[in-house]
Amino acid sequence: MRFKILVQPFCLLLISNFVFAADSVVGITKPIHDIELSFPVDGVVSKVLVKEGQRVKKGDDLLHLENELQLKEVQRRNILLNDRSKLKTSAHNKEIMAELMNNNRQLHNYMGAVSREDVRKIEMQYAGVEGDVTSEQQEKKREKIELNMAKRELERRILRSPIDGVITELVIQQGEWAQPGKMVLHIVDTTKSFLEVNINVNDIYSRDLKQNSKLTIQFKAGNNDIQKIGTVTFISPMVDKSSSLVRVKIEFDNSDGAILLGMPATVLLPDVKTQKPALNS
Repeated sequence: MRFKILVQPFCLLLISNFVFAADSVVGITKPIHDIELSFPVDGVVSKVLVKEGQRVKKGDDLLHLENELQLKEVQRRNILLNDRSKLKTSAHNKEIMAELMNNNRQLHNYMGAVSREDVRKIEMQYAGVEGDVTSEQQEKKREKIELNMAKRELERRILRSPIDGVITELVIQQGEWAQPGKMVLHIVDTTKSFLEVNINVNDIYSRDLKQNSKLTIQFKAGNNDIQKIGTVTFISPMVDKSSSLVRVKIEFDNSDGAILLGMPATVLLPDVKTQKPALNS
């Protein structure tokens, strides 16, 4: 008589002194906002307003380039735009010519005291003055656009924070030359973070893993064991052909700063809901 011995496979995963069954996946924690900042123009750094480790708010000034010429240009354009003396003079002349033209038309139409030729001369003079007013009005529109362009050029020499975050790296100092597009400062928002993992496509279906699913994330921080609840915010629509893995992002709150980002963490997958045949990758 022959006996068959069935061995049920059971896999354990050891990470950072934690022991988990195979229904857990290890990934790396990352910040949602991780930004390298640079200037769009070149120039000498005139002010450094932050230091590494400093927490900043969205819109805070971080670095300034020398901007005296651009500041003077903004002031010059502002003076030109606010100078309306020529426009006022042209508008006043238009009112005078309009009154004179109407009077001469009446004298010509009702009394014949003014010839038609004289009326036409007045009308031509009025048209010229009216054209001056229109030209001055258009000039003010151009000056407003040019002022906005000068302000924009000045703004390009001020680096502001696009997010609430922490300065993690500062690679330039006052007096150094900044090159356009070259990173000068690194800022990270650590309050909201995510764990990026790769999960087998069969587990995605059999465990009913989907958008907004709540999952437990476990961390080993020194001698402390930390648990956080994360939310699935992204499941890749593509499966890696060679490994049958799907990239998944799980966001979690880190406003308490308990987790140093970049460290590994383990997410516990939900229980198998239904048994379905394995999908071919």
